[in-house]
Amino acid sequence: MGATETQRNEWLVIRIEPHHLYRARRELAGVAVVYCPLRVRFYRVRQKHMRSEGPLFVSYAFALVENDPGDWHKVREARGVEQILTGAGEPEKGRPWVCDPSDVRHIRRLEKAGEFDEAKRYFEEMNAKRARKKAQKAKKYRIEDLKEVINIIAETAA
Repeated sequence: MGATETQRNEWLVIRIEPHHLYRARRELAGVAVVYCPLRVRFYRVRQKHMRSEGPLFVSYAFALVENDPGDWHKVREARGVEQILTGAGEPEKGRPWVCDPSDVRHIRRLEKAGEFDEAKRYFEEMNAKRARKKAQKAKKYRIEDLKEVINIIAETAA
């Protein structure tokens, strides 16, 4: 391997033990940058809307590591990390599967734009529905507009 090849950083896909993402991040602090895209969900408890964040890919994360087998070993042995995804055949000693950096950048852009925020989409739809109902109530209709009123009611029911 040449000197420039060992200096190159690669995004590896690592498998994290359940509920140990923060432990893995802490253990790999000096070796790798760990990135786990988050998905925002909502749920209701006693008529209140609650938000929760969780990993987009359950039990998986990306680790930015130098292209060096010594660093791969440190990642494999870190507490909280189950394994590094590799090519078929040699999970313990095989060459790790490298994720394309443009894919990781794309996922980060989507996360920042709120594409994985289910709560945001739900509340935007709910607010749009309220605005349509409010506009409908404010509008005065004549008997000639009966067909239009029936269509609007059918749309809001769907």
